[in-house]
Amino acid sequence: MRWYGNVEELASAPADGYDAIWALGYIPGEVAESLLNRHETLRWLHYSSTGVEHMPLTLFRDRRIVLTNGAGLYAQPIAEHVVMCMLAARLNLLGVLRAQGAATWAPEAESDQELSGSSALILGYGQLGHAVGVRLRALGVNVLATRRSGTVADDNGVRDAGDWRKCLPDVDFVVLTLPSTQETHGIIGATELAAMKPGAWLVNVARGTLVDEDALVEALTSGRLGGAALDAFREEPLPVDHALWRLENVILSPHSSWRSTRLDARQAELFGDNLRRFVEGRTLRNVVQLDAGY
Repeated sequence: MRWYGNVEELASAPADGYDAIWALGYIPGEVAESLLNRHETLRWLHYSSTGVEHMPLTLFRDRRIVLTNGAGLYAQPIAEHVVMCMLAARLNLLGVLRAQGAATWAPEAESDQELSGSSALILGYGQLGHAVGVRLRALGVNVLATRRSGTVADDNGVRDAGDWRKCLPDVDFVVLTLPSTQETHGIIGATELAAMKPGAWLVNVARGTLVDEDALVEALTSGRLGGAALDAFREEPLPVDHALWRLENVILSPHSSWRSTRLDARQAELFGDNLRRFVEGRTLRNVVQLDAGY
């Protein structure tokens, strides 16, 4: 066993016949491809992040190398981030903060609405979507959800959305927790935004590729949408001249909703358990479906 400071060091190091590699942190697609080509004995690569859309998935399949990822490790902090944003949206925290910044005593700045009794549609009901749904239900939100692999069985009150586009006119929040694949690119475009309930909010804690940002800016500027809470963007860092920075009905975070002091322990536990499984020839956790892309 050897430890490298980063994947670039490993990519340039002599091939030492590794059976498994743990990539702790972001690994560029070209670096992953180099690793697979240089280490002919490699049988398993564990990637501690979640999104694998940039990885050479075809090469993994052709070489019959197992790829596992960190799905579920970030569910707790991201789910809490979603709840924070939805409470802020419902209670108009942005307006309260603007009044505070102007030293204005404005009790009416805080909304008289409640999050309880509102409705949310979660697109992507994997481990993250489930974590979001559980927390929203605890706050009295009516939750619908959809998943690619079949219907969502009634899960503590979270119900299957069926044809989710037909639900758009009736929900107060649309929450995106989908992976980035060819099927999900631009899944929220001008048509979907126009179909959403007037005043509804879009919450994206997944990938920027899911949303047509130009159409979103137009919907936000026109006032049709109540607002958006965005943690992912098509271009990151978000350019300083992007219109989203200047909209008062937008909550922006720099792809940071995953942050937690507990992640190191969770990452070590997952890899340690998978390493035991690998040595013992048992099925690994979080195996990426290479054809599906997640």
